[in-house]
Amino acid sequence: MTATHTTGDTNRATTLPDGWGGGAPVWVVDTEFSAPPGHRPRPWCVVLQNARTGEVRRIWVDDLNHPPPCPYDPARDVLVTYYGSAEGTVFRVLGWPHPARHIDLHAELRVLHGAQNMPRTGGGWGLVDACHCYGVPFLDAAQKDTFRDIAIRGPRDDAERRTLVDYCAVDVAATRELFLKTAGTVGTRLPHAYFRGAYVNGVADMQHTGTPVDADTLSRIIRHWPAVVRARTEDVMRRWPVFKLNGKGDHSTDLSQWAATMRARGISWPTTPTGRPCTDDDTLKDMASAHPELNELRHALTMRGAFKLGPTLHVGPDNRNRCMLGQFRSATGRNQPSNAAFVFGPSTWVRSLIQAPAGRCLVYADLSGAEIGIGGALSDDPNLCADYASGDPYTHFGRHAGIIPPGGDKKTHPKERDLAKRIMLAAGYGAGAKRLSALLNISVGRTRELMDAHRRRYPRYWAFSAGVVEKVQSGHELHTPLGWRATPARNSDFNPRSAANWPHQATCADILRTAVVLARRRGIEICAPVHDALLVEGPDDAADELAARMRDVWRDASRVVLGKCALLSELRSDATIVRAGGRYSDARGMETWAHIVASVTRLESESAAETAAEPRGTRASCVRH
Repeated sequence: MTATHTTGDTNRATTLPDGWGGGAPVWVVDTEFSAPPGHRPRPWCVVLQNARTGEVRRIWVDDLNHPPPCPYDPARDVLVTYYGSAEGTVFRVLGWPHPARHIDLHAELRVLHGAQNMPRTGGGWGLVDACHCYGVPFLDAAQKDTFRDIAIRGPRDDAERRTLVDYCAVDVAATRELFLKTAGTVGTRLPHAYFRGAYVNGVADMQHTGTPVDADTLSRIIRHWPAVVRARTEDVMRRWPVFKLNGKGDHSTDLSQWAATMRARGISWPTTPTGRPCTDDDTLKDMASAHPELNELRHALTMRGAFKLGPTLHVGPDNRNRCMLGQFRSATGRNQPSNAAFVFGPSTWVRSLIQAPAGRCLVYADLSGAEIGIGGALSDDPNLCADYASGDPYTHFGRHAGIIPPGGDKKTHPKERDLAKRIMLAAGYGAGAKRLSALLNISVGRTRELMDAHRRRYPRYWAFSAGVVEKVQSGHELHTPLGWRATPARNSDFNPRSAANWPHQATCADILRTAVVLARRRGIEICAPVHDALLVEGPDDAADELAARMRDVWRDASRVVLGKCALLSELRSDATIVRAGGRYSDARGMETWAHIVASVTRLESESAAETAAEPRGTRASCVRH
């Protein structure tokens, strides 16, 4: 049975500023649910409070086969949440439609505070942090943990049910108070706020759908994971002897061997101020980009450390990867899901677990050269826009810089084009000549020559980039076309590279959010977002049509965001189709994936052979015991 209980609020009703919802009800909403890793949520209760009148509606969900009716008008009412992708996913389970007008306070407070840490909290963007910042009374962390434990395991009796609903109502009351304190400011940017709320609805849909994975192969890998890691380490050591055996018989990184190995390979490796080799993931990623042969070492290190395969990769009983997608968590407004829980995490070989279900296809649709196109559009640099519009900006720059001869292209001069590409991308990220020299494995002098060629070819882009850094240093905020804003750090930690790169990444995030909203409106089912890409799903016999529709989505999304740019308002995109039963793969991780699968197959064969060789009496004895 589903119970709905309506009460009046003991607090004084508060009138919202003019313009809010045109007089329609504004409901503040929170839910409590249980969601084991990879599972869709099992809702327990929903509480709504009218921000105008204080009316409270408490809904208990007893039977998912007979869910309660939707308590709001999705076309008329305004819904207010805090980090509302969780509520949106619960709505999907209950069969309730998303509201057409949704305000997510988490996103709006990040915009209000320029994506920096909220004052007086020392960091953090949870509801507790927000309430503390605005002086809203709230439960302490220990009390919240007690109630969360009940929600996670599920209430045992009527008393715990009442306790859980009461706790949910406390969250709603606090969120309402927080909303009333900020509604005036949020109301000045309602169109952008509603747009961000529509994106949160899209995130909820993606978390509900999930990404289909080959769970059988995943379970086989997990079963043999320690042996697989050991075998992979020993194999990589034959070419990259940077490990040593410790006293426990395990491998560990030896930095002196690391430095010697890189010198022997002719690779100028970045070091710390104390002279030790930098082995953080960012450095490994940059160096592997410059030296593709390092990818196997990078993947081996990720397998051994940062990526813990197994329980942390969240896969539900329907063989789909689901996790919180971490919308708006970065300063640029990008998603930041857990790398360990998300199938599109740091190790590209893991993506080979993605597999199209029977009768279904997957389409991986991504923007092509987004950094170059966005940089040209924002700076109105005619050469950069023209080179991007040509379809191959790297070849055009390479010819201008003398890297590629006249008439040469990516087929005739692939290595030279790759060098031109690295220069263009590094210039966009503000890399210095010394670091870039190490990444490209060329002299500092030659690196400076190529960077000077880039400045001569794209002077308006460089002026725009310098202007962004100067703007931040002068204390001014940065804005994207769709209203995301940030004030990069202006203290001793100020990083001009981060400031210069912010407009590119934040604008790309605008475009991705727009693409999600457009795709949902056009009935396209999205599995996951990946920076400047979307993985979508549809009927296998409509795969080509789906790919074409996604190219239209990216084109239209870039037009929405870049439409006011004079020289370039449309970005290109690519679409990779995975047919029913097929496996998605990323070229950067295919060698590691093949090695892992081969290792698992070998270990299984060895185990089967050992079992077959056991004396029959021994096996019978084991069975009896």
